[in-house]
Amino acid sequence: MNSPSQYTDLLRSLDGMKNWRALGVIISCFILAFAIFTGASLAGIAIGNTTFAIVLSVFAGIVGGLIAAFGINSVGIILMHQALNQPPPAIGQALLGGMTSFFKLLAIVLIFIVGWIAFSLIAALLILLCKIPYAGPVLYGVVFPLLLICSGVAYVGTIFGGSLMAPAIWRGATIGEALKQFAAILRDHLVETIIRFLLLTILLMVVFGVIYGILAVGGFYTIGLSASIIGTGFGFGMHSLTSFSGSGHAIAMSVGAGIIGALLSGSAFCAYILGMITIYLAVSRDIDTSAIDERASQAEPQSAGKPASVIVTAPVMPTAPVAPPKPAIPTCPKCQAVVSGNDVFCAECGQRLN
Repeated sequence: MNSPSQYTDLLRSLDGMKNWRALGVIISCFILAFAIFTGASLAGIAIGNTTFAIVLSVFAGIVGGLIAAFGINSVGIILMHQALNQPPPAIGQALLGGMTSFFKLLAIVLIFIVGWIAFSLIAALLILLCKIPYAGPVLYGVVFPLLLICSGVAYVGTIFGGSLMAPAIWRGATIGEALKQFAAILRDHLVETIIRFLLLTILLMVVFGVIYGILAVGGFYTIGLSASIIGTGFGFGMHSLTSFSGSGHAIAMSVGAGIIGALLSGSAFCAYILGMITIYLAVSRDIDTSAIDERASQAEPQSAGKPASVIVTAPVMPTAPVAPPKPAIPTCPKCQAVVSGNDVFCAECGQRLN
């Protein structure tokens, strides 16, 4: 288990609120999905055919859901680059990666469903064997604790550990690599993962509770001041609310509140996504992801408009041959007079030479 100080990395999740690229993508995708579904519903009502309206609404709901899912995964890829201190991807690259990630995660969900069905069948078969006369109760004494532990770990692990498969896919893992990481997290870091998720939930509840409280106080003040200046339409009585519903100021206030609500919702969503990524990076720190990182580095495109770096070296100019050094002329260490190599004493001052 980690010391309490090692859980402070969850504070990085609040940095997701500052990523305007991710905020723009998620808000735009949600607005587009809502517009498609609302437009299809209104078109179905205008046509007047109930069957056609239902079919059109279902189709629009599927399309809108796919757009929202693609946007969520695109935001995950953008925030994964931020968590790994990598340059942010282009919007088109993030959207394309979001589509691919969605279908990978859909395949993982189907694998989980098949796994749960197989687990339930095996559990039912074991319990059925416990109906054998005489030996059944003895066998149930072994089967019961075994199923209790396995089902608890599988259920809680699927909720918490399975949710970390999304960050694994956003990092570039294949379906097989993500499932191997899921098994490793389930085996070694399940309790730590649960604690981190609970701490992340508490952190976001406190932060956004304070933010919504500040906005609530500001809303009461602004509405009260507007009521005293603009007049009818900003009061709190029934008559004021009735006249307020169709006024231009009411529409403007609704639009402004909608913008603030969209920013807050997008900020909370990005903070939660970055928190999930932070948890994944923490619990997978001892899992070998070198193949994923190497594959990601090889697939990283060069920046648009920037040529590949080229090392330019100056041409080597020919140089003249270096003459060998001249031999040193022996001199007297005292008077510096020139002496011969065979002299024992200096002829000028009598200094002994060797």
